[in-house]
Amino acid sequence: MSVAAKEASQGTYNGKVPGVEAALVITGFLELLVCLVIVLSIVRGEFVPHRAKSLLLVAIALALLDFACLSFGQTSTGNTAGTASLFTYFGMTAVTFLLVLSFPATARRTGQRRLRRPT
Repeated sequence: MSVAAKEASQGTYNGKVPGVEAALVITGFLELLVCLVIVLSIVRGEFVPHRAKSLLLVAIALALLDFACLSFGQTSTGNTAGTASLFTYFGMTAVTFLLVLSFPATARRTGQRRLRRPT
C-alpha cells in the first residue's frame, strides 16, 4: 500500500481490516479491464451508429461498479469531497449507459422504443 493510502486509512475502518492492499490491486485491475473492453469496443467498430453496442455497455457497467467500489473506499476513510465527486461521476456514467441503451441498434435488441425526433 502506498504511503498516502496508509495515512488516509489510519484510525478508520479501512486501517483495521486486512486485505486493503488486495482491494487496491483489484480496483486497479477493474479499471484496466474497463480500458481494455473500451479498446475492444472501438476495434469492433461499435461507434458506428447502427451497430450493436454490447461491449460498450459492458465497459460502462464495469465503470459503474468501479465508481461504486471507489466511492465506498472514499466514504470509509472520511473523504466526503472525494465521495461527492465519485457520486457525480457515477451519475453521469449511469446517464451515459441509459443514452447508449436508447441508440437504435441497441434499442432494437433490448425491445425498447427508439427516441423519436420531434416534428
